[in-house]
Amino acid sequence: MKKVYASGDRSQIEIVSQLLREKGIESCVLNEKNAFVIDIPPFFNGHPELWVRDGDESRAKALVARFESGEARDDRHAAPWRCPACGETIEGQFTECWNCTVDDPRDDLESRCKECGYLLRELPERRCPECGTGF
Repeated sequence: MKKVYASGDRSQIEIVSQLLREKGIESCVLNEKNAFVIDIPPFFNGHPELWVRDGDESRAKALVARFESGEARDDRHAAPWRCPACGETIEGQFTECWNCTVDDPRDDLESRCKECGYLLRELPERRCPECGTGF
């Protein structure tokens, strides 16, 4: 196991953990409960840490570096979009219409499972995790 990230801010740990999970990288948090200790001695590093398997270290560190630089946001979804079903204008960060729950049409339809419609983006295997169909 290799440490890839540490922060005194629990929300930052959660965000990075989610980013790793989305890319298929499992992580675990160490020192999780130490974040609530008020007077941590200076010689004791008690901040929560994210650790990953040795084989995932380089990919995980690249994602952490991208997160820390502010580039982790998906710029493709920055602009507002118009719902094809009801015509409502939706802010770019949302992936479905608030009015009628239609999915964002900007997602490439070719990247969806032909059987169940699951979004097949950046998966570790060429098999839909939802229904098991190969692609």
